[in-house]
Amino acid sequence: MIGLVSPISILALCWGITVTGAWVALAFPERFDLVAVFLLRQSITPGTLAPMGAVWLALALATWTVADRATAIALPAPRAFRVGIHPDRAARTVLWATLLCVGVTALWVVVSSRGLGGPIGLARLALDDPDSARDHLLRGKLFPGMRLAYAALPGTGAFAAALLALGGLTGGQRRACMVAVALSGLVLLILPVVMSQRLLTLQFAISTYLAICLVRGRLLALGWLGLGAAAFAAVWIMREAITNPSIDRGMLDIALQKALYYTANDLWNSFEPLGRELRHTGGALTFSGLAVLTATDGLWSEMAADRLEALETMKGGGEFSLLTTAFVDFGVVGGTVEVAVFAVLFRLVWHAGQGRFGAALAYSQIGAALFFSSHGNYVTHQNLLTSLGLIWVVLNLSRVSAPERASEGGARGLPV
Repeated sequence: MIGLVSPISILALCWGITVTGAWVALAFPERFDLVAVFLLRQSITPGTLAPMGAVWLALALATWTVADRATAIALPAPRAFRVGIHPDRAARTVLWATLLCVGVTALWVVVSSRGLGGPIGLARLALDDPDSARDHLLRGKLFPGMRLAYAALPGTGAFAAALLALGGLTGGQRRACMVAVALSGLVLLILPVVMSQRLLTLQFAISTYLAICLVRGRLLALGWLGLGAAAFAAVWIMREAITNPSIDRGMLDIALQKALYYTANDLWNSFEPLGRELRHTGGALTFSGLAVLTATDGLWSEMAADRLEALETMKGGGEFSLLTTAFVDFGVVGGTVEVAVFAVLFRLVWHAGQGRFGAALAYSQIGAALFFSSHGNYVTHQNLLTSLGLIWVVLNLSRVSAPERASEGGARGLPV
């Protein structure tokens, strides 16, 4: 049953939801009349999907499936699960990492809200004019990358949840992990309402669930998954309620139709570049996250400015999907190779995650990104890379020494 959260399963679920949601939205225009309104805001005429997009999507998914299955067959059975970290050090370190991220985020909010009467004034503005509140936050950054502290919280939350799933923690260790999970979740429930980064809330919910399942070696914690889904739905509904005050509909109706709009919009973004002539960007989209983290994004944007500008006419809201990004960057042949490489890498991480604690945490993040890969190329986004980087730091600060490893053994649930 653990295979239900493997990369190929998550990718199939992602595209199944996207295609089904888009079909429902476009097949019943009278019931979902707001979908057409939202699409027209992005200059998208409902039903104008480029047919060649379906061909590429089929090719890309077939390539992924073949590469995934070939890699799975070639790999040996997962070895016995090893943790490799000291739970006490890990619990304390992940709590301090969470406090650091929350502290930087709180400082960012306080500094940004100084001219608005403080955080309460910012909250009032968010209710009246969420776009202006978001602009105030973005202008209030004290240093480049300050926003990434908030984006790394899905990583700390998943780490703490995985430690709790291991079991055998003392009372103090459990409290540290519970505080880390609670703080990460609280910030990711509140700030996305203003910042419109609800994917971080979804990443937090899915990554914590995946981390728990991999650490325990089976599907479980369905109650936690349901709680995460409810939390994400609450954030989604609140955000839509305050950003669409002029629409005379109930909150739930607006939120549902906006969700269906996103599936149609994402499918349109995925298909449209296949029906147009374009100059491929040579990796400018795939590696944009790395460019941001290395402060070379300005150079990349300048070098490919004309090509990137032309791409803006080929999408509505949001970005190209993971699979379409591969095509836009490298064409049919190169894009097929990129898709195959991603499939192999993610299968390797999945396989390692069934035998090692650190790999389980890494997979929890990329597995969450795969779940909404039809919405954008999030698997190489700077937010995800920051979460992975913070997990790596906490792991290395919590490593078990060689003498400790020799004395304590390597069974599942033990700290080595």
